[in-house]
Amino acid sequence: MGFREYSIDLAQAGDKNAEQMARQLCMYNSDCSIPPGAAYTNTPRRDWNAPHFEKIMQMQAENLRIYALAYAQWGDPEYLHAATEIARFVKTFLTGPEGAFYTSQDADLIEGKHSADYFARDDAARRN
Repeated sequence: MGFREYSIDLAQAGDKNAEQMARQLCMYNSDCSIPPGAAYTNTPRRDWNAPHFEKIMQMQAENLRIYALAYAQWGDPEYLHAATEIARFVKTFLTGPEGAFYTSQDADLIEGKHSADYFARDDAARRN
């Protein structure tokens, strides 16, 4: 159990400090408006405006669970949106044609070249 999940559990038991902490922790990675809506592993900046582009399946699964728990606990549509976008990303980009899951999407599509331009595109542009 991670810290966010532990905080949600404490909040469910009535701990207001844990609720505040859980909501704040969920807020830092809930901006799934950055195409295509996946959870990011890390960022070099405190404000998450420059996330690392690699998408790891384990992070998607953990974040999907956390946002589902947070939505079940508080009913905040932002958490439902985050969970839905992560699920959409997994289905669209981390699921193979046979239905098996990929373990990650690399940050660098061309070896030795950072792919920020690709990840700045919207969903439709990435498919061309």
